[in-house]
Amino acid sequence: MSTTYTLRTSELDEKFLERVRTFFGETTLNITIEEAVDDSEDEGEFRMTPETERELLERIDDVRNNRNIIVPDQKQFQ
Repeated sequence: MSTTYTLRTSELDEKFLERVRTFFGETTLNITIEEAVDDSEDEGEFRMTPETERELLERIDDVRNNRNIIVPDQKQFQ
């Protein structure tokens, strides 16, 4: 799995590290740091809002605890 974060150096804090730990779990990571060419908003760039982050973390927790899992009817895949 690969994820790209674009953020300001002032956003590099414990909260950021906790998000990385939550998304990737217990694994080995390769971390590459490069300066952004342009700070302007890119149309195709995804910026996670606090609400989206909260919802995603709740869904990760649901999967880890086997809650609210929707399993489609397997017959349609045969």
